[in-house]
Amino acid sequence: MILPFSFREYLAYRKIVWSPALLATPERGLILRAFDAYLRFGGFPEVAGAADEYAKRKILQTYFETTFYRDVLERHGIRARHLLDLLMRNLLESYASTFSISAFEKQLKTHKLSGSKRSLANYLRHLEEAFFLMACEKFDYSPRKRMMNPKKVYLLDTGFSLLGGAFTENRGRLLENVVAVELYRRRLKTMYFKNKSECDLIVQKGTRPEEAWQVCWELKTTNEKRELKGLLEARRSLKIEKGGILTYNQEETRTIDGTAICLLPVWKWLLEYALSC
Repeated sequence: MILPFSFREYLAYRKIVWSPALLATPERGLILRAFDAYLRFGGFPEVAGAADEYAKRKILQTYFETTFYRDVLERHGIRARHLLDLLMRNLLESYASTFSISAFEKQLKTHKLSGSKRSLANYLRHLEEAFFLMACEKFDYSPRKRMMNPKKVYLLDTGFSLLGGAFTENRGRLLENVVAVELYRRRLKTMYFKNKSECDLIVQKGTRPEEAWQVCWELKTTNEKRELKGLLEARRSLKIEKGGILTYNQEETRTIDGTAICLLPVWKWLLEYALSC
């Protein structure tokens, strides 16, 4: 399995020598600026070394076309080129959210376009095999129920998002995407939780769920109730102790209904995952 740089690897590539002690110095700003670039442009080495944004976009577009033509279209002998193109373009806009094959098929029919559920399921599997995306199931102890529910889809490199929507509109989803890919990199089984409320990422180790993570750009009064409710419901119903809320740059501990909730910057979590929350 070949993946883009992890954030640690990205810092090393940028010749930023990271250590926990560095976080308490003014040099912390170096890490934040590097994280901003990593979040927006992704971790492909060639992209990281490109001179400017135009060059980075051009390389990412080439990678996208290589995945489309060589890794999926030609390799699997797909004739419905338009369907694969629509699917990939849709995923560039809807990453870090649930993707329903049934809903997408209905959307195609509304526009008088053909595309079966079977073909769409096959294309998604091909895109996973080509390391363009990863998909997480909804948490359930029943394998059948997990299979029947929509999956949450993430791009294997956040740089691909530049080929879709605007960065400022997708910052929270970019953060979540980075977290999901890091868990994937660590070969941890990851799902999402949805009952009365939602929790972004549940990490299962062995046969039991052991971590619950909610991800948002910033926890503030307008979203605090929703984010905390989803996290607390997941932790209580699945009996999970470890986890918290990952944000762009908030670090503190809050006590809600007698439960301690830690807030941690995503960039710090990426560097110190084993020690976090």
